[in-house]
Amino acid sequence: MNGYISNLAPFMAEFIEFKNALGFQYKTGAYYLRQLDLYNSEHKNLSVPDRETVEGWAMLHAAKSVTGDRSWISPVREFGRYMQSIGHEEAYVLDDRFIIQRYHAEVYLMTESEIQRFFDECDRFVMNYKALGRPYVFPALYRFLYCCGARCAEARKLKCENVYLNKGYVDILQSKAHRDRRLYLSDELTEYLMDYDKAISNCFPGREYFFPGGHGGI
Repeated sequence: MNGYISNLAPFMAEFIEFKNALGFQYKTGAYYLRQLDLYNSEHKNLSVPDRETVEGWAMLHAAKSVTGDRSWISPVREFGRYMQSIGHEEAYVLDDRFIIQRYHAEVYLMTESEIQRFFDECDRFVMNYKALGRPYVFPALYRFLYCCGARCAEARKLKCENVYLNKGYVDILQSKAHRDRRLYLSDELTEYLMDYDKAISNCFPGREYFFPGGHGGI
């Protein structure tokens, strides 16, 4: 049963299949659930997770973390909710005590003049450096991020084969949660990126990435 050995095994296997059916690979989540499954088999070996078992494993796992990473919390909580949803209302869902309370900065909305000054300064700044392609890449990259709301990693990994300027959109593949999405571009941004594409192609003919690094790669 996918490596699960305790009395929770059939439920965990069904839960992973459920996640896969929704389009999630869920490899990391499956790894953490196997750890919980092993802990359960060595202790009470329950068919329905209770508070003592889940929190016992959680405290043991948290103590091993040097960085304070809490990526393991989500799959364990989701599994508890899944158990409740299929009729096991007594299943324990890990509470908020194990979540790291992070600082949330206040959102500052820039005015149009501030935005314009930012891009003006960006354009001037990169012109001070002689790195091949940089005067073209950074201004285009920042405009793409701003206009499309794309993540930095999505922009850096964007390949030319997934950019369709003639149709006014780009395809972002295997992004967050391993999902694909399509970003439509404004006419103004499309025209800007067309000019950029011509200029950067002279620097890096046949490049793979739309916003290449100093040597044409990512």
